[in-house]
Amino acid sequence: MKFQMLKHTASGLAALAAAFGLALQANARDLYWSEYGGDPGTAVIKASDIDGSNETTIFTGTEMASFIVDIAVNDTHLYWTGHSGGDVWRSNRDGSGAGRIIEAGSGLTSVHNLVIDESAGKIYIACHANGIFSANLDGSDLTQLLNDSSTPNYSGIELRSSQEVLYVVTSDNQLYSFNPEDSFPAASSRTLEGGNATYGLAYDSATDTVYYTVWGGAGSAGALYSLNLDTGENELLRSDLQATLGMKLSPDRSHLLIAQRDVGVGAVRLSDGGYELIAPASSAHFGVAVTANPELTDPSFPIDPNVIHDVVWTGAAGDGAFGNPANWDPERVPG
Repeated sequence: MKFQMLKHTASGLAALAAAFGLALQANARDLYWSEYGGDPGTAVIKASDIDGSNETTIFTGTEMASFIVDIAVNDTHLYWTGHSGGDVWRSNRDGSGAGRIIEAGSGLTSVHNLVIDESAGKIYIACHANGIFSANLDGSDLTQLLNDSSTPNYSGIELRSSQEVLYVVTSDNQLYSFNPEDSFPAASSRTLEGGNATYGLAYDSATDTVYYTVWGGAGSAGALYSLNLDTGENELLRSDLQATLGMKLSPDRSHLLIAQRDVGVGAVRLSDGGYELIAPASSAHFGVAVTANPELTDPSFPIDPNVIHDVVWTGAAGDGAFGNPANWDPERVPG
């Protein structure tokens, strides 16, 4: 009798836990990005529907040393990195249950981007000064995998597979890769375009294509490129996107969601290069994560240098900045 009671109690608790988990996921959002007010304790994570509506603050980093760099999401959790604190955080997807899973002083210093490998139960972390690290999904077993002093300033990181980690540094124009399962990993490289300010990475396994951003500086135009890993061909996709930093591929691989510093989150449709600022945010910073597929309603397109244009001031960005391309609309004029 006692066994039966315990059995029913255990199954009831399991059902309750599952229902609670489903309730948490019901509150999960489509789009996440980081913002920063400039002082310690002002880092926040914002969340919204995929069109930027119903925006809420789901985390406020009062215990963080400075700003949030990257945000990554899986089916159950958000992960994010603390720049000067050398820490990594995790929460449920609605922002509840937030806490450090890698503490400051554990070996990380200026933490930049991270990527989740579900199949291996790992996260891979690019530490700006100290190289590439791995850890379990709960933050345990933090291990330095690679630190080449000849290529400092580690920034973007992605997975081509569980046997190939891709990363870039902001000190050159190379895409590096290595096998994290090797005892003494050695990185090989491919040449990228756009100069020595490569920052964000996204990878599409269906086309074997890497997308990368080139940081243009706050208030300046950055660029978005692609590299086909099979052919080795680089392609400039957009050169008019302000302050491009971290980015993520949408679940259906149709769009790139890009964190644009002091601008917001922009979406680039890969089929035609159409761009739209879907979540304006004047305090937007480095990180973005996405769990749904956007639909652009009024995209702008790359300017064709072979077509005569009128450029019309719209002020759409709302910041009054003359140098912000989002405030200008190129209208094609038959030539």
